[in-house]
Amino acid sequence: ASDIGASMTIHAFGPTLAWL
Repeated sequence: ASDIGASMTIHAFGPTLAWL
């Protein structure tokens, strides 16, 4: 989750999806 887009994903869907 080092990408800014991934950061938004964490807030929108949760850390689990960001790790996928």
